[in-house]
Amino acid sequence: MTPVPLAGQPGFSYTATFTDIPNWTNDFTSAPTTCAAAVLVTFTAADQCGNTVTTQAEIQINDNIAPEIPAIPADLVLGCGDEIPSGQMLTAIDACSGEVEATPVDSEIIGECPGSRIITRVWTFTDGCNNTVSASQTITISDTTAPVFTFVPEDITAECGTAPAFGIPVASDACGGAIDLSFTDATVPGSCSGSSIITRTWTATDACNNQATASQTVSLTDATAPVITTPASNIEITCADGTDQLAAWLASNGGAVAVDACSDIVWTNDYDGQTGSCGTAITVTFTATDGCGNSSTTAADFTIIDTVAPVAPVAPETLTVDCATAVPAPATLTATDACSGEITATGIDVVTPGNCANNFTIVRTWTFTDQCG
Repeated sequence: MTPVPLAGQPGFSYTATFTDIPNWTNDFTSAPTTCAAAVLVTFTAADQCGNTVTTQAEIQINDNIAPEIPAIPADLVLGCGDEIPSGQMLTAIDACSGEVEATPVDSEIIGECPGSRIITRVWTFTDGCNNTVSASQTITISDTTAPVFTFVPEDITAECGTAPAFGIPVASDACGGAIDLSFTDATVPGSCSGSSIITRTWTATDACNNQATASQTVSLTDATAPVITTPASNIEITCADGTDQLAAWLASNGGAVAVDACSDIVWTNDYDGQTGSCGTAITVTFTATDGCGNSSTTAADFTIIDTVAPVAPVAPETLTVDCATAVPAPATLTATDACSGEITATGIDVVTPGNCANNFTIVRTWTFTDQCG
């Protein structure tokens, strides 16, 4: 038997068995419009003499093919401060139901740190026969942006010996959450002893371990001279001990004391070796200089005093002569003095007459006078 096509309905056919060649007709009008609905079709066979016979059959449409998924928005990776696009209705095409619309449903999984999460956006398309197909878009929201410093203390210059006045910066994060501020200090020597440069580097770390850094520099300088706390004192130096006393006085900076907040002090003086005349004051200026060349001065006098007379030499022995012509002329003698060195003097005679002519006594005196009289 050969299947006979159903009139006006391509794809539908029937098969019948007969012994005569009948004329077949049917009352089919249209296919079912609802899923799994059946249409009863009556088939009539008529022979050439008008005799008829009928048979019936149901036509049922079965739809087991899901709609065709449309283009789905691509997966996204966003920062936590970025705008999340809203879900849009999409339309699928179904062979039986035509256009099938779906509104997305979002589900969210919280990430490991604040501000991060994963959104799964699902569209579910269902045709008239409950054939279903789904498609999804993944939107990953992560915090990969470091905090931002909104305030950083300005660099400053301060005097050494004082505690550096570091400020505290302020940082913010687009994703929120706590920000941890920490710092490290690095110190390098300045241009002179006692000065230095301290760089404090701040690190701002957000909850997702993103970091940003900023720094403040404090330059410690020494522009202050040493302070003379005890000025130099005058001194009188005896001639006999003069060299040692003067050396000790100079070495002690005349007894002066100075302090400096930043560095050690080096003492110098302007003594040029002069001693001056007896009783004359010599002024010595003592200078205290710190490591950065700042200096302060104090001055004092030293005076050489001599209260010790020269040491006279042994005078010539006493003589008795017979005649005035035998009296020797006054000799020149040399005394020694601790301060003035050798002092010479010529004897001065004082004559006292005797009790007769050419009888007299001469007292010859040598007087030695040093520079201090």
